[in-house]
Amino acid sequence: MKAVILGATGLIGHELLNLLLNAPQFTQVFAVGRRQPMLPPTTPGVEKLTYIPATIETFNRPDFFKTALPSQIDCVFCCLGTTLKAAGDKANFIAVDKTAVINFAQGCLQSNNPNLHFLLVSALGANANSPLFYSRIKGEVENALLQLKPPRLSLFRPCLLLGQRAETRTFEYACQHLFRPLASLFIGPLMTLRPIEAKRVAINMLKATTDHMPSAAKVVTNKQMHQLSVTVSDKKTRRSGF
Repeated sequence: MKAVILGATGLIGHELLNLLLNAPQFTQVFAVGRRQPMLPPTTPGVEKLTYIPATIETFNRPDFFKTALPSQIDCVFCCLGTTLKAAGDKANFIAVDKTAVINFAQGCLQSNNPNLHFLLVSALGANANSPLFYSRIKGEVENALLQLKPPRLSLFRPCLLLGQRAETRTFEYACQHLFRPLASLFIGPLMTLRPIEAKRVAINMLKATTDHMPSAAKVVTNKQMHQLSVTVSDKKTRRSGF
């Protein structure tokens, strides 16, 4: 299978990229973005990786998807995301987290694969009717993707992400520092709000590509990611030494 990943240098994207390169079912992996993923030459499966330079403005051009991306894409993993502080204002945030994602999805659907699977990292609380700006934009993106009707659609809604980013996000770092020691206390109903490791989200995304989906669209909650990935994570740890 052929996989395309957007946001491969981010927190979840970096973990997911390594999993995709190590997954035998994927024979080609195309990383799209402003920065090339920096991987050691000894990374397992690195020979399958092709870097495609692009900016969010690129996704407005239909020719980009016809010439730069492979034909018959099987899976599209969208891990693109920023913060309001990094974006500078709401308009720039919307340009990255909403417009670019929708444009990218529209472009990838040109591959005309009747089994194409689009997998998006959304967020806990995503709701187009939310009074909270961040949650509302995430909900609007989900609704837009549902309207595009890709053959298969998986929406992942993680809570606070745990992991080391390349760039500094002060608020997120403070929250990680506060909640990481308490994460194990979020059990039962509280698992919905339990902070989650970026790698755990990535494992769930990879697992979803082999799951049988009775419907075209599926929402994967934070609680489900904690529950579904335990066994998979343990197997990966024993087999790959992670």
